[in-house]
Parts: sequence; C-alpha cells; structure tokens
Amino acid sequence: MGFFDLFLPQRTAPRPTAQPAEEPVPDRIPLHIVSDDALLRLRDGALEAEGTRVPLDTLSMVVLHGGAGVTAPCLRALCEAGVPLAVLSRGGYPVGLCTPMDLGAAARRDQYAAAADPARSLPLARALIDAKLAACNRLARRRGASAVCVRALSRARQRLPRARTRAAIMGIEGAAAAAWHKAIPDLLRAEGVTFAGRSRRPPGDLVNASLSYGYACVTTACAVAARCEGLDPAVGFLHAERAGRAALALDLAEPLRVAICDAAVLESINTRALGLRHADTDGSGAVNLTAEGRRVVLRALERRWSTRLHIAGRAACWRDLPARHARALSRALRANGQLVLEGPW
Repeated sequence: MGFFDLFLPQRTAPRPTAQPAEEPVPDRIPLHIVSDDALLRLRDGALEAEGTRVPLDTLSMVVLHGGAGVTAPCLRALCEAGVPLAVLSRGGYPVGLCTPMDLGAAARRDQYAAAADPARSLPLARALIDAKLAACNRLARRRGASAVCVRALSRARQRLPRARTRAAIMGIEGAAAAAWHKAIPDLLRAEGVTFAGRSRRPPGDLVNASLSYGYACVTTACAVAARCEGLDPAVGFLHAERAGRAALALDLAEPLRVAICDAAVLESINTRALGLRHADTDGSGAVNLTAEGRRVVLRALERRWSTRLHIAGRAACWRDLPARHARALSRALRANGQLVLEGPW
C-alpha cells in the first residue's frame, strides 16, 4: 500500500494476533493519495506526486482521497495501462471511477435484465448475504465472540433460504448484524474505547467512525472490480438503486465488510495502533477520524487485504476476492445460473 505523503508503496506483514499468522501474498498493490494538496502527475512513464515516483506496472488501482488531484495526461496513462482510478470523499465514500472504455456491454445487459426480474435477482441477493453470514460467523468464532452471537448468526443463515423477498433478506441480515454488533464491546481490549452499537450518520465513537470509513473503502474496491468485469456498479440486486449510490458495489461488499473491515479495525484497536487520539468530535457531536486516523485504518485494511487464504486448496489472498466475486457474478448472469462466491467460509 502506498501513501504519497507518507511512504512508497510497500507490502507489509500482518500484525501478530491470537490466531495463526497469515502470510502476505506478493501482488500488485493499490496506491492511496491522501494529502488534500497532492497532485498526481505522469513523468517519464511513472506516477509522481510530492517528489515520489511509482512505476505504473506495480499498481492494481489508484485511489484519490478528499482533495487530492490528478492531471489529464496521468488519467490517460492509467486508462491505457488498465489501472482503474477511484475518487473518494474525505469520508471515504466512492464518488467516481475512471476505467478503460473497452470493458464490453454484454455483461451489463445481463445485469439489467436480472435486476428487473425478482426470480433472478433474489437468489443472487441470498447468495451474497449467505456468504456474509458465513464470513461473520467465522470471524465471531475466531475472535471468541459469545455463544449467543454465534448461535444468532447460525440461525440467521438457516432462515435465509426461506426468504422470498428482498425485504425479508435484509431483515435477516439486519438481525444478524445486530447480534454481531452487540458482541463487539466484549472483543475490544483497549482502555477507554467503547462501542454502544452501530451509528452511521453521524458516527458516535471511534469504532463507528473507523467502520464507516473502512466500509466505504471496501465498497470502492468492489466498485472497481465490478466495473473492470464490465458490470454497472450502480445497479444491484440487494441494495435499492438511488442516485449517487453504488448499489452493486454495496452488494459485492457485503461478504467482505466484516471479514475485512471489522477484523482490521478490531485488530488495530486491540494492538493500540488505533486509539482515541485518532478521532475528533465536531460541534454536532459527530466523531470523525483524523487524517492520521484514516491512514491507520487504511494500513490495517491493506494488511488484511494482503493476507493469505486457501480456497479450494489453492493459495489466494483477500485482495483477490472482489475480482473473483465480480467474475462469478458475471458468469452467473450470463448463464442464468447459481452464484457461488469463493472464500474461506
């Protein structure tokens, strides 16, 4: 991971945890530009900002946070190299994507047809939430969550096949999320850090601010994966379409939100890498991450993305999953078949 205002792109090993360490997998890496006054340029075939240069062929995507800018020649070079560029708000929410034109339209035609047909869209929505519940249950067990939480997650997964509407699927997911959030305070090990439940607009504490920022970054990775597969990030099967909302990206993020973001935030807080010093409260009572807090969360997310997995007997890493899931969805849409999401669940 790289931040032009902090250090060169690098691959970092995960912090030690109570669980067995997962070895990072070398791969192309994303470049995050987090300085508001940074301008990304192209010079001699490499990207440059604030005196730092990075070769294009080392990058999986470029992410501009907040006020960071980019020149037109740099945008052109990124498109020609097939490196997507995402633009995020200061809160981490994706507001735009720049990708090559030659991604095809057939996948989108299949996607739009399925989204308009409940008989096709509901099985896809169930598959996404089933993977999320399985991933959440896995993390709950590994982190030592209460038996009450684990049972609630298991029951939710058992109920899911009987859900016949999108509202029913979302209701099951909501009940499972409430059980998981209720377990989080017992998993926090840092003095003074509390979590009274999920609060979004505005975030009410450090944990909520970190989760919201992390979820937005995970959604960005899924939006890029969907777009690179030729899909429309705005048209989903689970989340309702709304102006400015990346509904499909939110759908694809569901199996990864807890597994990537919650795991990374809990680890960062419990190892004291992330603490109350990384949050500010504004006049309305909203708690927001500081600039350094956003960097800490991004580092933690990138460590998590880079950790090794074994899926169907093959080595992979979490970073592979957005692209694999988008590819699996495209295949399911094309064949009007079942969506099977790979993962350690």
